[in-house]
Amino acid sequence: MKNASVCLLLLGLLQGGAAAHDFYPRECCSDADCAPLAASRVQVTPQGYLVDNRETVPHGKARWSPDEQYHGCFPPATGKMGCFWAPQKGL
Repeated sequence: MKNASVCLLLLGLLQGGAAAHDFYPRECCSDADCAPLAASRVQVTPQGYLVDNRETVPHGKARWSPDEQYHGCFPPATGKMGCFWAPQKGL
């Protein structure tokens, strides 16, 4: 019975982690480029979302985040922000 409980716990943890980021579309992340962003890395400005004090994503280009957190994709080939998600309360 103990082994079954451990297996269920591990299965739940694995499913929870995968579900958290399964909304990243392939054209944004290539399965490796996207990650959650700490709110401290994002500043909401009249022009858009300033990420890491270096790149602004216009409000109209931001996607709505289904988990109400910020997320960004940084393709290694360009080093620039690809797709960006913001919580709806971020405006």
